[in-house]
Amino acid sequence: VPTEFLGSFRLDLVKTRYGQPVERAICGNATKTKKVANSNEDDADLDKEDTGDDTIGIDPALSKYHTTYLYEGKREKIAGSSLSTMATPTISFECYFLPDFKPDFKFPEQDDKEIASAAAFAPAYQRWNDIFREFNEAYQVWFPDSPAKRRWICSYTDKSGKTLPLPRLVTPLALPAELAPKGP
Repeated sequence: VPTEFLGSFRLDLVKTRYGQPVERAICGNATKTKKVANSNEDDADLDKEDTGDDTIGIDPALSKYHTTYLYEGKREKIAGSSLSTMATPTISFECYFLPDFKPDFKFPEQDDKEIASAAAFAPAYQRWNDIFREFNEAYQVWFPDSPAKRRWICSYTDKSGKTLPLPRLVTPLALPAELAPKGP
């Protein structure tokens, strides 16, 4: 199935603090059911009053309504798509948190720096390298013919010289129809 990146919109989460107050639940529209008489139940169980408060496979806590702030993004411009179009692509969406944050919660200030900067990932790179130094020693014991100075990399350097996490190289791939699996 061919996939295309349709674009992205960057939402500053501080905006969610200034939305409209609303009541929302994760499974607010879960269907309430009446218990069905089971042949294994005795008459005493059948005489109990059925309130109809049972939901099929949904924890009642998920049906609890919370007061939260709703941010409505209406026709926000999206960027980054490689698809050609005559009109500016837009997206409309709602954003809120359940349960909502405490009133004294402060979102950290978001700046325009790239999220995957070398400084942000440097501690993770160091932890990875420390763990795999020990792992490499154990690997050498089990596989003595393996290369002595084997590296277990977690980052790469792009053409601009930035050190980035290795998973950034993973991208969706749209295969031609000739290479798609045959049959159902």
